[in-house]
Parts: sequence; C-alpha cells; structure tokens
Amino acid sequence: ATLNDIFYLISMKMTSATFVCAMANLLPAFTFMLAVMFR
Repeated sequence: ATLNDIFYLISMKMTSATFVCAMANLLPAFTFMLAVMFR
C-alpha cells in the first residue's frame, strides 16, 4: 500500500468521511503547488 492509502485509512478513523474525501481529492493540487514552488 502507498503512504496515501495508509493515511487515508488512519484518517477515516479520526475524522468524518466528508473531510477525508475532500482531502483525498485535494492531494493532486497540493502536489502541483509543491512542484511549482520547488521548481
């Protein structure tokens, strides 16, 4: 399993499903912003 999957399962226990789904969908945007900053 990837690190994202592990964090996904842990966060499902700690927060609501709506929040977890939103964060999972925002992960590519965060990755893009980091790539632009460290370019």
